[in-house]
Amino acid sequence: MMQTVIISILITILAFSAMEFIAWFTHKYVMHGWLLKLHKDHHKKDTDGFFEYNVFFFFPFSLLCIFDLFYYLCNCLIRIYSSIE
Repeated sequence: MMQTVIISILITILAFSAMEFIAWFTHKYVMHGWLLKLHKDHHKKDTDGFFEYNVFFFFPFSLLCIFDLFYYLCNCLIRIYSSIE
């Protein structure tokens, strides 16, 4: 029991650290690198528009999350349905 708790805590810390590293790396080398044109208006507002070009970073990440949630939900429903039969 205690070993399971320790492993769960270590996995949580590892997952959190990996996500933070990926966020830092993406911000530094992608947003401030080859996609700076999209991200620049986040730091310096040049237009009077409601949206910034920076919001385009939202779409690929949100689509990945939606796909992952849909995939997980479908797998769970398939497992539940196949265990009923």
